[in-house]
Amino acid sequence: MDARSFRSIYNEKTLSLSKLMLGQQCYDELYAFFRDSWGLENGAVDYSYRVYTARKCFNLNELFFSIYMHDIANTSFEEKALDIRRRTFMTHHGLFCCVPDLIDEFRLHNRFPRILIVDELVIYGHEITNIICTLEDMVCEFFSNLPDDEQTMIRDKLLKSIDVIVFGREQKQPLIPGRIFSRIKFEKEMTGSQWRIYIQNVAQLLNRLGSLRNKSYLPVFSLPANRAKTTYASSHNWDYYKLRYHGINTYIWMHSVYPHDSEVYTVRAISARATNDFVYYLPTFFLGDMTLSDAKIFLNFFAGQIESMVGSDNRLVTFLCNPFEKLLTVQFQLILCILSCVSYCDFLKKYDIPIAYDLQGVDIDRVCMNFGSQNKLIDDFGNLFDCILHNYAESSPLYIDLMEYADKFLSTHAIPLFTSNGHNSKTSDFSGIILDSEDYLQMISYKDEIYTSEMRVSDGIFSTATPKRSAIALRQYLRRTGSQGYIEALIVMLLFSDDGIASTNLQVSQDGKHIQMRLKAGELAGFSTLKKFYRFIPALIELELFCELFSFNAVYMADQFGRCLERYFPDYCCVSDGIRDLISRQYNLSHEMRDWRDVDLLFDLDSPETARNGVFSTRTLQPWSKKTWRIEERIKVAGLSVGDYVEYEKGKQAELVKLFHKFINGFI
Repeated sequence: MDARSFRSIYNEKTLSLSKLMLGQQCYDELYAFFRDSWGLENGAVDYSYRVYTARKCFNLNELFFSIYMHDIANTSFEEKALDIRRRTFMTHHGLFCCVPDLIDEFRLHNRFPRILIVDELVIYGHEITNIICTLEDMVCEFFSNLPDDEQTMIRDKLLKSIDVIVFGREQKQPLIPGRIFSRIKFEKEMTGSQWRIYIQNVAQLLNRLGSLRNKSYLPVFSLPANRAKTTYASSHNWDYYKLRYHGINTYIWMHSVYPHDSEVYTVRAISARATNDFVYYLPTFFLGDMTLSDAKIFLNFFAGQIESMVGSDNRLVTFLCNPFEKLLTVQFQLILCILSCVSYCDFLKKYDIPIAYDLQGVDIDRVCMNFGSQNKLIDDFGNLFDCILHNYAESSPLYIDLMEYADKFLSTHAIPLFTSNGHNSKTSDFSGIILDSEDYLQMISYKDEIYTSEMRVSDGIFSTATPKRSAIALRQYLRRTGSQGYIEALIVMLLFSDDGIASTNLQVSQDGKHIQMRLKAGELAGFSTLKKFYRFIPALIELELFCELFSFNAVYMADQFGRCLERYFPDYCCVSDGIRDLISRQYNLSHEMRDWRDVDLLFDLDSPETARNGVFSTRTLQPWSKKTWRIEERIKVAGLSVGDYVEYEKGKQAELVKLFHKFINGFI
């Protein structure tokens, strides 16, 4: 992407939204943090690799770099900044792909190139630890024939070549090994309230920038608004859904050829976000688990097909043919990237959507950075995507062959994602499955936090052997949440992915026998319970302060307050267990309710509307009870603007604070 392209996509609207969502101070601090990481100043360290951890940090860096390009438009700084980006920017997956280059440098000069790893928030430190330890293991595998003391020396030299900078950290000590911790420079410490506000604000910002989408290795395709629509109805084996979730409209198409009682091994999806200028399409390809041996067969086929399309001198072909087993998951990310592009072509074909057969509408530059540096991969990726798009335009069977082979191979070698019920009838209400999915992910997040909290108490530290308790197999998620429809559960996952609640990725299974799609609970997954009880949080903060002042048990008092509400107020049925467990879990994590005092839980709250105007419902149930909103309340909020509805809920929060004071004074 050149400077002109940046300016055409990222403009004053992006700048204004960023300042609004982050706040001026946080915006200025983050902008300065990322700008410093680029090494633009004379005398700055000349890092060969600038690694931005996927996904949030990577996407934030792209945002601020784009704003910077807007700020320096038509100046002499443009080309220098673009050159640094092309040569050095990548994700940590991209760094892993560069391990052979690190080895070559070490063997030639007895030193490793300088590496900068950038993250914007560390709470426990698992990700930073895992990136560096995994890199060390990958490098040392090339020297496995050397004695242990020499391998230790190589690890030391590698670590000394790495600098880590982090924007913010929790005040408590992260669980990072001391030798790695010594390489980290933290910009600032954050209180519990501060980092919670920060996480929410960043997620909401990225969620509203359709051009970024919350992803790393999958391509985003953009079409000008005057050439694209968001209302292509269900037809041509694609089912159409329009959902409003947390204030954002998302348009989703699911490939729907699933006969009744058939085992489903692959699912294709297209999700879209629209601005006034562009529609941004994100294709996603879900697949079932494969044994490592089958995965290698699958990989070799694609390597051969890609070679026939673009030639053997293409670096992507070389990468797919690399036998280094630790690269297998990243190689599969490339396969999913290709299959997503092919799926997008099929979608365009079925709906006869006009497209310019050039690469201006594909964020190839960002995709490159998941597999290495742009300057080495941009032409090869461009040739591949250009070939796929032109094959599509010319009705060549080549791109179809890739999809058909994937479907056929996976149907005989993969473990099915689920068994279809035919999916002939679609629900118009996603409220129940959203709440169930939020509960499930919150449970996963909670168990992970409990484990890490216990590690902190026992002075434990992370390593590559530390279980990844925040991630589960996608099949497991579907088994737990798919009772209302497996396709619907995947649609909810697409919403969560954009929202920062969860993400999907390819990993080797815990037993080391399969490559599988895994679902990871995001940082906001732990917020879901708090958001369900958004009305009660101010009252529960008052309850906590009261209990501290008079030495009462807050968990017991929350239970009694909830039971009182259930007896006298029909809006609050089935609330006592929820608020009691909420406070109990916060205290188990050494958190306090007051940590949420300044967190705006109402910002992106959807009103309790039923399906209308072609939008599927996402909030017909009370989140704290999972029961239908009372008709009296639905009437009160019907037709309210977003701002008026927020004010309505603020009034309900204040009402509950008053009810709590009446409760402790014995008036209810």
